[in-house]
Amino acid sequence: MTSLRIVLAGDEAAGARALALLLRSNHDVVAVAAPRGIDNEPGALWQRATEHGLTVFDARRLHHPDTANELIPVRPDVLLNVHSLTKVASEVLDVFAVGAWNLHPGPLPEGAGINVPSWAISERWSRHGVTLHRMTAEYDEGVIAYEDRFPIDQRATGLTLSAECASRGIRLVKRLIDQLSDDPAAVPEHAQDLTARAYYGLGQPNGGIVEWSMEAASIDAAVRAADFRPFPSPWHWPQSELDGEWVELVDVEVGELSDEAPGTTRSSQNDGHVTTEVATRDRWLRLVETKPIDAPRVVQQCQK
Repeated sequence: MTSLRIVLAGDEAAGARALALLLRSNHDVVAVAAPRGIDNEPGALWQRATEHGLTVFDARRLHHPDTANELIPVRPDVLLNVHSLTKVASEVLDVFAVGAWNLHPGPLPEGAGINVPSWAISERWSRHGVTLHRMTAEYDEGVIAYEDRFPIDQRATGLTLSAECASRGIRLVKRLIDQLSDDPAAVPEHAQDLTARAYYGLGQPNGGIVEWSMEAASIDAAVRAADFRPFPSPWHWPQSELDGEWVELVDVEVGELSDEAPGTTRSSQNDGHVTTEVATRDRWLRLVETKPIDAPRVVQQCQK
């Protein structure tokens, strides 16, 4: 069995799971590139790697060409990038004798970019996917080694879909590790059809603003896409104007058909609890939880 020298670049729970997988393999983890946590403190992956006595450095250094000179003495064979958003300089990629692979939480080529699970929910995709592909100097354009496509649960949130991507993605990482142990040259390589490529960047649809003229299901999807509770979300809660006041939508439910003008409100009371509903293009939308805000938060509108 081939034993390779691997650098792991990772983030989130998936990065920690990938480290655990590598430590159980016959490969040698020569370094871990991890992000810093809150207030520049070591994050979870950083701490886990340190506990195992591994060399750890700030993942942002992978963006700098000079880091290649620092890695050459380590003689790394493979770079494995698991949910790390740091762009890797081409000079750094060239250091790895066998290659570099990225685990992407989305289908390629139609789901390239950042925060793709949230985009998938917000855009009401019926199916999603995870992809393990060769890294190039451009985001998410390399040849595909392994992929997994699956249906999206109708009530998925940003958190639940991201968690499913991580679980399915780690299985792809194991397939790669097993193949690298057997014969690195036999790792599959399927070229992407880049004419079908769509890229999702930072920001949110419509700058994070919800219009009541939208369909109720689309507003509900926007809310679920931003829901990573109890963890911090990469997206802000959708915002909308309601009876002259601005609110963030935290939890909503799609109700019965409506023939009222979008934005019309009505209230009902049950056991002392007042529920507000808003008319959308097609249905009433129950506002289960909202947060008042003084003014709409400025959110970058992403161009796909």
